[in-house]
Amino acid sequence: MDFVANLIANLGLLSLAAVSVFVVVVRFGLSTSSRRRQILTGLAYGVASALVISFPIQGPLGATFDTRAAPVLIASSLSGPLAGSIAAAIAAAARYELGGAFQIGGTLSPFLYLAAGLLFRRAMKDRPAGPLGFAGLALLGTIVVTPAFFIGQGWETGSEIVRRFWLFVLLGNLLGVVLLGLLVGLMRDFALQKRRSAAILETASDGIVTLDDDDRIVSANPAAARLFGLEEEAAAARPIDRFVKPASDAEKAEAGAGPASAVHRVVRADGAEIFAELSESTFDLEGIRRRTLILHDLTDLMRSRAEMHRLLDALGAQLQATARANETKNAFLANMSHELRTPLNAILGFSELIESRGAAAFAPEKLDDYIAGVRTSGEVLLRLVNDVMDITRIEKGESAFEIQPVDLQTLSADVVRSFRPLLTADQRLALTSDGRPAIAAADPAALMQCVNNLVSNALKHGPPDAAVELRTEATDAFVRLLVMDNGPGVPESVLERLGDPFVRGEEAMVRGIEGAGLGLAITRRLIEGQNGALWLGAGPEGGCLAILTLPKAEDDPG
Repeated sequence: MDFVANLIANLGLLSLAAVSVFVVVVRFGLSTSSRRRQILTGLAYGVASALVISFPIQGPLGATFDTRAAPVLIASSLSGPLAGSIAAAIAAAARYELGGAFQIGGTLSPFLYLAAGLLFRRAMKDRPAGPLGFAGLALLGTIVVTPAFFIGQGWETGSEIVRRFWLFVLLGNLLGVVLLGLLVGLMRDFALQKRRSAAILETASDGIVTLDDDDRIVSANPAAARLFGLEEEAAAARPIDRFVKPASDAEKAEAGAGPASAVHRVVRADGAEIFAELSESTFDLEGIRRRTLILHDLTDLMRSRAEMHRLLDALGAQLQATARANETKNAFLANMSHELRTPLNAILGFSELIESRGAAAFAPEKLDDYIAGVRTSGEVLLRLVNDVMDITRIEKGESAFEIQPVDLQTLSADVVRSFRPLLTADQRLALTSDGRPAIAAADPAALMQCVNNLVSNALKHGPPDAAVELRTEATDAFVRLLVMDNGPGVPESVLERLGDPFVRGEEAMVRGIEGAGLGLAITRRLIEGQNGALWLGAGPEGGCLAILTLPKAEDDPG
């Protein structure tokens, strides 16, 4: 009965050792490189060995046996040399303290078990042992420790003990090593699984929240705490509806989701709001109902979507700009080929005619007409080249403006005076004012070119009895020049594009009015370069109305 009772006590103490090792593993982690863990584990196994030594099983001829092999073998094979050495040293000290006829052999036996455990560890190469593996470890340990029965004893005494007691030693070692090995393995696996689950929760990018029956937070992983703007511990016991609220259809649309989506608003601790997609599951834990919410932060998705829309808008604008540039190129080629061909044909025709007959063959007045035709055609070409150079210089940003106060009434009067000699008997050009001084902050030369272009267009495109009126107006911040005519006006389809390079009205092309469609384009860019604006539209009584708006000069007396 003492044999059975002491064996049960040994196995119970080994189970307690397994629990102690489990506590060490859970508290200090599973890293095999942790020196501190090995020391603590070795101490736990060593204490277990010392305890089981205090419950020896009596054998023949005064020999004793206990399950000290199990802690030393498991410590050295599973935890490493340092843990095994510490356990063996404690077990040896305890056995030496116990004394008896076999004191020396018993004291050396833990170190023999240590050697067997390290041999087994090297052979297994960190592979899991399992029940058969632990049985093999027990057998190896029992074989290795056999010489200890002969230390300090005669050959006959040692042989008799081995013959009568070795199988009991093997049985005890088998029970102890397999039991302790399996228990430690199960607890290590449990601890490892627990740490893996904790690592998944801690490193998950989505917020994971567990709720009780009252919808209060039981636990929240770091991602959820960051969503709520709290520390992990601070989220516990708070009602979930403090942070997670339903989103309206309009808010879901803002988040880029449909009305049926699971998008919710998340109100952070500081009051800021973000959107998150919510999924929910329910589980029972030992009869206690729990709900789990998974919150996927949509901030990055919304930012990416906004960036994508921005890029698409930029791409669309680039495509439109490319299309406009292509249209401009085609218009340039079409208009320039026509505008260049007409004056060049005239120049070549007059020149060939004079060259073939000689100047003496023509009456003086006829020759003067031919020379005037060449000069007129040359002037047309020069104006065309100047316009192309102007628009090119402006487009490249090479125009420098000298902004200064300019009296719009005086400048307009100069323009009217320069055009008067060119008017036919039926054409009229008038200048009016609202009576307020109109002093603009502008470049005089650039502004003069703009007004000249507008008046020239109004007269060219108007009827034979064209009537053009220039009117200056002033407000507290701006001055304006209105150029109104009684011409046919501009169709709505052309009006939107009027002012783009090489765009001309259909009426101008039908009537054969000279021009490349650059005057208004130059005018618009020159005015915008002076912080002004050009508006084109229909006049109050028909015809076309052009309005130049410029900032008022700071020293304007009005």
